[in-house]
Amino acid sequence: FPTRRSSDLTSVRQFLNYSFIKGWVSISGNHFHMPPKGSGQKDRIISDEVLHEILNRDWGKGDFYIMRNRLILHFLIKAGLGALEICNIQLSGFTVNGSTAVLAYEGKAGKERVLVVEEGLWGLIQEYVKYRNRYLDELKIKDHGYLMVCHRGFFETTGIQALVAKIRKDLRKEGCFFDMDLLNPMSLKRTSDAKNFRGHDGRSEERRVGK
Repeated sequence: FPTRRSSDLTSVRQFLNYSFIKGWVSISGNHFHMPPKGSGQKDRIISDEVLHEILNRDWGKGDFYIMRNRLILHFLIKAGLGALEICNIQLSGFTVNGSTAVLAYEGKAGKERVLVVEEGLWGLIQEYVKYRNRYLDELKIKDHGYLMVCHRGFFETTGIQALVAKIRKDLRKEGCFFDMDLLNPMSLKRTSDAKNFRGHDGRSEERRVGK
């Protein structure tokens, strides 16, 4: 019995230590506490180092896939657009204004929103569109006018989920210290960059991205 009790206590202690590492509980002296409501949110913010690694790598094989995935990640991280919003962007939604552009796109509940695309991102979009058009021509895929495409024509949110899952898997293999379980399209959308871009309430009708 003493051996069993000692083993149980060790198991409980190991679980509590693991819970502390995950941020589920806090420690004060020799006591474990549930964290106050709303705490721990800061730990869920993806670090600038991880974001830099994600944005500056080539995710995919072939120029078209690398360019498309890079643009998706910029829309997620820099502009704070959701996966469905990205998939629904149409080429006709862009209005060119010199070296920049304005994008009208459909937000939540079908509400029209406006994104001011600054020179850096607009250049990336223009470069991607060249690869996009060539890709559709070579595979003889009908062009439905959407910015994001794949071998089936329409690009769906599952494609963005698969991209982020691939990034999560690769960074985890390399021993990235960030909790990879928290890396998903929604957490990328909610990065500090995207929050600064959207403003404090996240509801501004006109937004700027890509300086």
